Amino acid sequence: MDSIRKSTLCSKIFIFYNSPLPQDVQINYHYICFSLPENTYLTIRRPLYVNHIFSLMETKESKNIKQPKNNILIFIPVYNEAEYVEEILEEVRNSAPNIDILVIDDGSTDNTPQILEKETGLHYLRHSENEGYGKTLIDGFEFAIARNYQYIITMDCDKQHQPDEIIKFTEAVKDEDWDIVSGSRYLEVSNEKSCKVPEDRKKINNRITGYINSLTGYNLTDSFCGFKLYKVTSLKKLKLTEHGYGMPLELWIQAWRHNFKIKEVPVALIYLDRDRDQTSSYRKVFRRYRYYLNIINKAIKDHENTGTGRTPR
Repeated sequence: MDSIRKSTLCSKIFIFYNSPLPQDVQINYHYICFSLPENTYLTIRRPLYVNHIFSLMETKESKNIKQPKNNILIFIPVYNEAEYVEEILEEVRNSAPNIDILVIDDGSTDNTPQILEKETGLHYLRHSENEGYGKTLIDGFEFAIARNYQYIITMDCDKQHQPDEIIKFTEAVKDEDWDIVSGSRYLEVSNEKSCKVPEDRKKINNRITGYINSLTGYNLTDSFCGFKLYKVTSLKKLKLTEHGYGMPLELWIQAWRHNFKIKEVPVALIYLDRDRDQTSSYRKVFRRYRYYLNIINKAIKDHENTGTGRTPR
């Protein structure tokens, strides 16, 4: 392991290579400039100024991916998805063959890293340890910003988001300018693909979505769906700090603050809960609900402390 200490402006960054550290390492007050040897991959631990790093580094197989001709990036955050990741990547490539793909592994402990190391034709980054769904999304956003993509589409790797529905998002921005196109599992419920959602999850979704609507004036039907398209220049305006799985709620408040234009598109209602036996625990449900409320209320307080912008309804 090679560690590089930066100035007091930044905390320590750890870089792990499967070959010796390249000679052309330059240390700057704001970023580390380096190139990766061929067939290596990068692990970043708690990066700061990550946009500078992403703009200068070569991710795995990037030598085989020229400066993207496509203006859309599909971003798939993964954590312990060895069961599905190969299948999902194949389906994404079939459904969107000309769109670039970024995968960030959030410190998986199963065989996900080994599988992804063998994949070609994609951008691949890996956290050295689990840092949270929100942090992984933030890193993906920073990557898209640094590489000057026009749009980034986020989708999960657990088969609850269907790659053949990517076209719904790309079609939505063809003729109209949207800052966020958000998938909704409740906008149009199709009996063909829909399934029964655990009652506690449905209640929390309804309550939190209703609360966000009451604050923002949005007319959302599903504030939790992770299948989304974002306009990258709009993401530059956000200052996201929540690293946990509730970060998208912080994003909704900041999106409202910046007058983002929002559109929902219907997506399949597929629910695969690997922890189904525990989801009905009252204590667990209450903790999750309180966690969501804390994120929203903190985002509102941060907004009010700036003394500018819109006032909650």
